[in-house]
Amino acid sequence: MQGLLLRFLEAGEIQRVGSDAIQTRVDVRVIAATNRQLVDSVAAKTFREDLYYRLNVIHIRVPSLRERREDIPAFLNFFLEQFSRQYSVNPPTLSAATLQLLSQYAWPGNVRELKNIVERLVVRASDAPIEPRDLPLEVLRGSSMEQAPAAGSDGHHSAGASRVRGALRAHGEWGRAVLVRGLRAVHVARSHAR
Repeated sequence: MQGLLLRFLEAGEIQRVGSDAIQTRVDVRVIAATNRQLVDSVAAKTFREDLYYRLNVIHIRVPSLRERREDIPAFLNFFLEQFSRQYSVNPPTLSAATLQLLSQYAWPGNVRELKNIVERLVVRASDAPIEPRDLPLEVLRGSSMEQAPAAGSDGHHSAGASRVRGALRAHGEWGRAVLVRGLRAVHVARSHAR
């Protein structure tokens, strides 16, 4: 398949499956994206070197969300507005502690994960600001592990650590109730959107 793609990129030729004749020539620009290090794949002989150099004319590296934390508030605002319009609700607000936890989280699922979490928050939101206890458990755990506050000389942790521990406890005790409330909210939001 890589050979066929390389031939297409070099000559602009398309050949239908099962045909032995070139059907047409096309003039296109190709934009390709990957989440892998193709240089490593070339070294491992799983990706053709000639295809790599043919595709790698202009290389644009898009850093992951954890590498550009300053963009997180802008993404949050954008998705809060988008999902509030979609579900016909007032945009919820985030408390300062919530914004801090969301900014500290590593976002292994990148912007897609952030988008899904914001949608979940909008669907479950009430009129009160979104607090850390309203965040998904993985965000609370990830934020607390990533920036675990050091114990002070008196052996006590900072107020931020207390908030995270309290939110984690709340999730443990109220996890099912939150899920049920969330499912009800989704049902209500969808029925209003129709």
